[in-house]
Amino acid sequence: MIYDGLQNPLQALARRDGFFLVRGKAVAPLDLTRTWTFVPSRKPGERLRAGDVIGTVAEHRFTHKIMIPFAEPGDVELCAIAGGDFTVAEPVAHIVNAAGRQRAVTLSQEWPVRRPLPERLLRRGLCERRYPVER
Repeated sequence: MIYDGLQNPLQALARRDGFFLVRGKAVAPLDLTRTWTFVPSRKPGERLRAGDVIGTVAEHRFTHKIMIPFAEPGDVELCAIAGGDFTVAEPVAHIVNAAGRQRAVTLSQEWPVRRPLPERLLRRGLCERRYPVER
């Protein structure tokens, strides 16, 4: 796929809106209907941490690693995992954290480009927003 700077697939945008990009239009970066073959590499009951690989998905010559989400602060237990064909939104595994909260793991994760600065730190002057300047 070929993407623009906001991870919009350009071919899908061109099919929908024509050759010129329309302001404010977006398309999902991944096809939500396509299925991918997930091959698990872990077993239920294993203790894992954020970033640990639980399986892989092959895409042409690339092998994508499916990991425990980075937002998980501590150890988690893998309570269920299944191999087979899944869309990017279907859960391939379920994990439970130390507090007992269960979470589904899918083939895709959101990785924010920018996290906002905490408002309380801005108010207290402990951090600042810096904007680019022109010269």
